[in-house]
Amino acid sequence: MPRITHLAGYSVTLRSKHWPRTAVPSGSDPDPVEEPGTAKLAPETSASTNPVLPGPDGPASPCHAVFTDTTGFAPEIFSRANGDVWLGGLNPPHTALPKLPSDAYVDPAEVERLLTVGHELCGEDIEVTGQALCFRPVSATGRPIIARMHEADLGDGLKPPGLHGQGGVLVATGHGPWGIALSLGTGLVTAEMVLGRETSADVEQLSRW
Repeated sequence: MPRITHLAGYSVTLRSKHWPRTAVPSGSDPDPVEEPGTAKLAPETSASTNPVLPGPDGPASPCHAVFTDTTGFAPEIFSRANGDVWLGGLNPPHTALPKLPSDAYVDPAEVERLLTVGHELCGEDIEVTGQALCFRPVSATGRPIIARMHEADLGDGLKPPGLHGQGGVLVATGHGPWGIALSLGTGLVTAEMVLGRETSADVEQLSRW
């Protein structure tokens, strides 16, 4: 059977006066705001006034994604058009899975670990607006599993039939921290497998574990 374990992930949501970049008031010096597409942020601007958000001709102030490489941690930070800055990272796998989601305990030390990265990337003026702990299903190989289960692996009892004599139980799991990003493609391919159609993507390598 597919070997799926839980992977804990801490995250914090931040606010920074440097994001989003703000529109320049009429008659003021436009120098602090760079042309669209640059990475420089306007200094000493407020995130709550006149945000420059995406327009019909493309993003006037593009959102950002920063990926870092730290062994066993690898924090990621995303700036969003609504002014939020999301920061998360991989965490030690020993964090226990609670019986109920409401029983999850947010370890202050793990949050502080993230905030250290937040201060390093965003400066000292960040404001924490939220913190969270979630558990993601991860496979032994780290790759998702998208497969039709063989009837012999279903044990005793009812075995739902599939189309054309194939097994009627499909598994789509193990996406780890990329579940949201891969959800639409996974849903499409899984639906095609249920209907007996040729899949839009070759997922044969994802049927092995």
